[in-house]
Amino acid sequence: MKLAQTLVLVPVFALGVIALNSQPFVAALVFVGIVAAYYVVATLRAAWVRFRGDREARGVESRPPAGPGDAAPEYTVLVPLYREGTILPMLVERLNQVYMRQERLEILLLVGEDDEETKTAVRDYPLPPHIRAVILSPAEVEPERPALNVEHEVRGQHVVIYEGDPVMGIRSAGLKSA
Repeated sequence: MKLAQTLVLVPVFALGVIALNSQPFVAALVFVGIVAAYYVVATLRAAWVRFRGDREARGVESRPPAGPGDAAPEYTVLVPLYREGTILPMLVERLNQVYMRQERLEILLLVGEDDEETKTAVRDYPLPPHIRAVILSPAEVEPERPALNVEHEVRGQHVVIYEGDPVMGIRSAGLKSA
């Protein structure tokens, strides 16, 4: 605890003990008033931070600006899919929101040749220019790590694997660096 906090809290605590012994009803009212005032101030502060953040967010570009001679590295995101046709539109929309210039980002949707559901969804859904599907032959699909079998397909200097794991019946997804 900082010295300033100690210098304030110790006398307040001492006054509270004295007030509680002499006038318990008044002390309880004062305590409730202090707690209520704290919540009002905290709520107003949270509203101000949210308002200020929304105002600032409106002025932010959706992608980082391109600079002359920009030497930012290129990234390739590998997204192995299997029987994911129903969630493909939502997944593509989320991947399209990655905060990075699209010319520096390549997203590969890895689909097994035997996965008709996902192949149909990929064929029917309009993909942005930086997202493309790669159909893997059965020989390329290794059940444990299908994303690592397409090294000849990537153009990025850094490769990231987007992996969804079933965890206790809930599908969780995250980016993992290769």
